[in-house]
Amino acid sequence: MSRIFIILGLLFASCENTTLPRQCFLMTLSDALPVQFWLNGEETYNEKIVDGAHRFCFCSPWKCTDEIKLQFEDSSGSEYTLAVLNTDSQIIKELQFDRSGNIYSTTLNPNVSPEICDEEVSLEIQTTTQLLSDHNFLNGSWVNRGGGGVDWTESGGFASSTLTNVSQNVTKIFTLSAAFENKTYSIDWIFEVTSKTGTSSLSFRVHALDAGDNIISTTTVQGLISSTGVYTGTSNIDFTGASKIGISAIATGTTFTWAFRSDYIKVFDDTSTVAFSDCLSVRNEQKETILIEYSNHRDFADLSNLNVSPDPTYYLRIPATFFKQRFPQESEVIELSNSRSVQLNAQVKAQKLLSIGPMPPYMHRKVILALSHQFVTIDGKDWVKQETYELVDSSRNSPLNQARIWLTEKDYIKRNIL
Repeated sequence: MSRIFIILGLLFASCENTTLPRQCFLMTLSDALPVQFWLNGEETYNEKIVDGAHRFCFCSPWKCTDEIKLQFEDSSGSEYTLAVLNTDSQIIKELQFDRSGNIYSTTLNPNVSPEICDEEVSLEIQTTTQLLSDHNFLNGSWVNRGGGGVDWTESGGFASSTLTNVSQNVTKIFTLSAAFENKTYSIDWIFEVTSKTGTSSLSFRVHALDAGDNIISTTTVQGLISSTGVYTGTSNIDFTGASKIGISAIATGTTFTWAFRSDYIKVFDDTSTVAFSDCLSVRNEQKETILIEYSNHRDFADLSNLNVSPDPTYYLRIPATFFKQRFPQESEVIELSNSRSVQLNAQVKAQKLLSIGPMPPYMHRKVILALSHQFVTIDGKDWVKQETYELVDSSRNSPLNQARIWLTEKDYIKRNIL
């Protein structure tokens, strides 16, 4: 997959044409997210060609110290990963999405990922097809291979075995048939040592076997275990010519007892990109940009509150300035019969102008939704949206618009009542 962005300054550029094959997935992505995602099968803003409109790439500005919080809803039960790609479409960072019911969330912190800071990157939400359905030993499909060694037993979703001495220092290979293709697969595994005696060491192995139970390859995925505990990891193993996967353990030493079990063996097939963003410009310094913090007590705009306290806070950085002030006033005055005027009540508010630079329409919608949250903070003060968000007309062929809105300082409304 290739996306080419030629950046002018930090935000805009001419876009090169790209052809991106896509598939369709069902997923709910909020327009109020700090980063805009498009589902597979859709063109991003930077990719789409509109007749009569000049093409400008928009790279959303972010500082290295910003927190980029993401969330989406999906009922498939799949596992999802956030992949961060550089301008060469190489993955430079991956984060796992945490799942709570149908809600998936994760947070990208460029400040703790030096490979992201001072880069132009894009984001992809990816999922990997799982090849095995009996990965956690529940269906009784695993079989002890013939030959020497101690048997494995399945119980309660675990595959367990015990090695007791030098003559019983290796298990049989516990095998499962699967529809492997001639390629490398990603294997996730958990292996737990529940008890041990002696001073020997233990190794856990994964095997690729053909239909006749002949071993094609053996990979030691965890070696030199010397104590009880849980061991987990991911290994990439070539299954060319294989039709079965197997696991085994072997102990080295003289006198020992090892009791252990495997919680699961997950075999993952191809990784698919489910949704993706346009470019993000991550910099140590971003001049004339404003960071908006926003949160809500309730679900809003397809963002879930997750029923947690404090409320999840999102952060959106936009090209803008925020310094011009005004003080709108209201008053009610009556004139008495003696020609005197008496003020019955008065109110003074403090407002600041959020003056927003050129952005695509989806970014303006994002800002409007962010400012419509119950709690909005800019520059350490709380603000409320009372005025209209006004788009400033651009040239006839420009797809970008500026905008402006007066925000009211939440804690500065002064009233005087007679």
